[in-house]
Amino acid sequence: SLLFGYSTLITWCFYGEQSAAYLFGDRIKVPYRWLFCLSILIGATPNAEHIWSWGDLLNGITVVVNLVGMVGLNLIRQKL
Repeated sequence: SLLFGYSTLITWCFYGEQSAAYLFGDRIKVPYRWLFCLSILIGATPNAEHIWSWGDLLNGITVVVNLVGMVGLNLIRQKL
């Protein structure tokens, strides 16, 4: 279980870093790694209520962004 958690952290960091580099260029990689490590330390705090609240907020933002993209793609599909 510990190995699975560690490998998951590495994978999430890599995917997030690649996404950030695609959006903002390669200069964002080092700050992204620092921010990711900081978020791991914050996530290890005993008060998980705030962490779940932030997670819910960020998931909600992701849903809204994806819905906007899906509506836009649906409009393009209807024109075809």
